[in-house]
Amino acid sequence: MEIVLDFSFFSSIANLPPHLVAWQLFLHGGWLIFVFPFLYIAPRIWLGWRQTRYTRDWKFIVLAIDVPKNLERTPKAMEQIFSHLAGAYSAADWYEKWWNGKVQPYFSFEIICVDGGIQFLIYTPAGFLDVVEAAVYAQYPDALITEVKDYTQAVPTQYPSEIYDVWGTELQLRNDDMYPIRVHSVFEHQLTQEFQDPLSDMMEMMSRFVPGEQLWLQYIITAIDQKWKERGSQLINKIVGRKTKPTGLLSKINILGLGDELQALLSTARDQFTGLLGGTDARTASAKDITLDILGKLTPGERESLIAIHEKISKTGFKVRFRMIYIARKESFNKTKAVNGMMGSFRQFDSLTLNGIKPNKKHGTFTGHFIFPEKIRNYKKGKVLRAYKRREQGFGPAQVMNIEELATIYHFPTLYVTTGSVMQTQARRGAAPPTLPYERTLRQILDDESNPEAHDASHVAHKRPDVPENLPVV
Repeated sequence: MEIVLDFSFFSSIANLPPHLVAWQLFLHGGWLIFVFPFLYIAPRIWLGWRQTRYTRDWKFIVLAIDVPKNLERTPKAMEQIFSHLAGAYSAADWYEKWWNGKVQPYFSFEIICVDGGIQFLIYTPAGFLDVVEAAVYAQYPDALITEVKDYTQAVPTQYPSEIYDVWGTELQLRNDDMYPIRVHSVFEHQLTQEFQDPLSDMMEMMSRFVPGEQLWLQYIITAIDQKWKERGSQLINKIVGRKTKPTGLLSKINILGLGDELQALLSTARDQFTGLLGGTDARTASAKDITLDILGKLTPGERESLIAIHEKISKTGFKVRFRMIYIARKESFNKTKAVNGMMGSFRQFDSLTLNGIKPNKKHGTFTGHFIFPEKIRNYKKGKVLRAYKRREQGFGPAQVMNIEELATIYHFPTLYVTTGSVMQTQARRGAAPPTLPYERTLRQILDDESNPEAHDASHVAHKRPDVPENLPVV
C-alpha cells in the first residue's frame, strides 16, 4: 500500500499575500486550532458572568470580635464555630449553577494589626449575621461583637504612592492539600496538658509594630461538599499500594478499595504511635495480618502521613484562600521585621513529612523581571491589595483545610497569649435587670386573645409590677 502526500495545496498558496495565505489555511482546517480554546474559555466566561449577576446584590458586614482576658478556651471551641458555618453549604444543580450562577456564601476571618493594636475580625454576608453571632456566642458567651467599618478602604490601591508602601502575597500550602499542617493538638504538652498557643509568637510579633505600620491576615473560607475526601482516600491508597505487592490473601484484596482492612491499618498504626496497643482486638486475625504486613513495608514518615491524612478527611473541610498584606507609611516601612518575622511565625505549622504554609511568588509583590521591574512590582502591589479588599476568590490558589487546621491558624487569644496589644472586652455580658420594662411574650399575647378582659386592657403598657407608674419618659 502506497501513501502519497500531496503538497499541491501549499504550492498553490505560496505566492499569495500573507493575509490570503492565513485565510486559506483557516478555511482548510485551520479553524480547528481555535475551536478547542473556545470550548475551554467560553463556558468559564459565561459562568463568571452569571455568578457576577448572582452576587451583585450581596451585602457584607465586618464584625470586630473581642473576648475576655485570660480566656480558658482552647482552639476546640473555634472548631465548633467553623463546623457551625459549614451549614451554609447548599448544593446546586445544573440549572442553578450554569443559568442562575449560584455560588456558595463565603466568610473571611481576619487578624489585623494597626499601629501595634491587634483586632480579630469576621467579614460575613449580611444574611448570615445571626448565624455568625450565634456560633460565636455559643462558644464564647462573654465575647463582644461590634459592627465596624471596613478598615481596608482607607488605603490606596494605586502605586507608587507618596505616602504608603506595601508588600503582599497569597499564601499556599507547601505540598498536596490532603496533607495537613501541624494542628493545635500537637502544641499541647502530653504530661502537663499545658497548651503552647502557636499564635502567641504571631501576636508578640505584631505588638512590636510602630505607629504607621499595618499588617493584615485574611482567611477566606467557603463551605464545600464531601467529594474532596475522595482525594484523601486515593492518596492513602497510593501510599499503601506503593509499598505493597499483594501475595496470597493480599492478592484477593483490591488496594484501591481497602475498606475494613484500611481502617484496621490506621487503627493499629495509631495504637503503635501512642503506645496504646492492647493485644486483644475485635478485628479478625486475617485483617491484623494484612495490617501488619502493610505497616512493615512503610517508612515511619509514611505511617505518620497515613494517620494524619486519615485524621484530616475525618473532619469537615472548607475551601480556603489566605493572604497577607504589610502596609506602612514610607518612613515606617520595615519589610525585614514584618515579613520575615511573620513568615517565621508561620513556620510553626510546618512538618517535614506533612505540610506547611509558604508565600506564593506567582501571586504577590515578588518580581524576577528584568524589564521594567518597578512598574511590574507596582502593578502587583495594586493587584494583590485589590484582591484583599474585595475578598476575591478567583485570584490565586485555593486549598482544602479542615476545621482543625483552620482553628489552629485562626482562634481567639487564649490565656497563654500574654500580649497586651490584643483588643479584649473589659466587661461580661449579663442578664437584663429585673426592673427593666419588657415587651409581652407570645404566651401573654395568646392568653390575652383568649381572655376578653385582658384583651381590652392590652393598650396598657406591659411592665413589671415594681416599676413606678410615674417613671419619667424621655
